[in-house]
Amino acid sequence: MDLFSVILLAGALALGPTLLYALLLWWLDRYEKEPLPLLLAAFVWGAAPAIVLALLLEFGLGIPMRQLIVTNETRTITEIGLVAPIVEEAVKAVILVVLFVFSWREFDDVLDGIIYGAMVGLGFAFVENVLYLTGSAYDNVPAGGQPNVSGIIQLWLLRAGLFGLNHSMFTAFTGAALGLARSLKLRWQRGFVASLGLGAAMIFHALHNGLTTAAGLVSGNTRYAGLALGACLGVLISDWGGLLLILVVAVASSVHEAQIIRHTLLEEVALGRFTPDEYETLSSGRMRWSARR
Repeated sequence: MDLFSVILLAGALALGPTLLYALLLWWLDRYEKEPLPLLLAAFVWGAAPAIVLALLLEFGLGIPMRQLIVTNETRTITEIGLVAPIVEEAVKAVILVVLFVFSWREFDDVLDGIIYGAMVGLGFAFVENVLYLTGSAYDNVPAGGQPNVSGIIQLWLLRAGLFGLNHSMFTAFTGAALGLARSLKLRWQRGFVASLGLGAAMIFHALHNGLTTAAGLVSGNTRYAGLALGACLGVLISDWGGLLLILVVAVASSVHEAQIIRHTLLEEVALGRFTPDEYETLSSGRMRWSARR
């Protein structure tokens, strides 16, 4: 198997979960679906410009880091557990701010922000998975040897399965905060809430990176087996706890959105602009989906 075949395999493996998660996001946005061009723009930003900007910034910041921190382990944890989360979440947030400012009619509540943020994260994770999966095929493989396909599958199960929604979850916090900021009147309140959301994204990202890096550094030493196990458990609690939290916020926002729609349309029925049957269809995500089909 040559390098091109490995890249194709990595791309196919990364694409499957990405499409599945995108469909789940599409389903979650049940009442007022976001325009596909804007969703695609969010995905593409995460997949291309955000990746390139993050790599350039991390490389640039890594140069003085090598001079300031001599110990390899400490420098690795600092770069991966602190610098990378700050840089990556900042560059991913750029497109959300652009959508918030210039497409404000389509970015008007918390659920919208979660959807857009998650799409940015999906794009970022897709390209990152392709890169990591391709690299894993050549780990511990002698020069000229055959790529390790089983290594690709094992890493894919972790990155696309167990941690497949991590980047979406991280950036969804930023999007949710921007969506909440839309309802606030004062500018300083909007800025403060948006900063909290970005900070939450960076913290969850830093917890994941820092704990996984620490577990990897001590995993080969039996003296620190308990520490490695604790770090692994911490990763699972942090990642799945954050995912559950953002899911609860999304569901609550969706229920609130449905209540607003029902209340607004009920007034239209009283004015004779909709029939009761049309009201029932428009106020139900399931019935609207059936009507579209």
